[in-house]
Amino acid sequence: MSFVGWLFLISGIISAFFVPVIGIPSIVIGVLLLLLGRKGKYGRYRYKEEKYKLKAEEDPENAEKYLRKARKSRVKATKFER
Repeated sequence: MSFVGWLFLISGIISAFFVPVIGIPSIVIGVLLLLLGRKGKYGRYRYKEEKYKLKAEEDPENAEKYLRKARKSRVKATKFER
């Protein structure tokens, strides 16, 4: 969704100079698609973090490895947090 959002945004900015009636709605659609695309990634990384925490509880031998992966997922999720 974010790729399509960027396409709408860039084409909207370019077309806003020539045909503002088409360009401005295209910019709005692009921004909305970008916001929706970010939401999905945030949820995905939060899910991975919880999954790795549960694996760490189940497998004490490899707990350190799973907790490291959970921390990485948390850092990635904070990039997409609103």
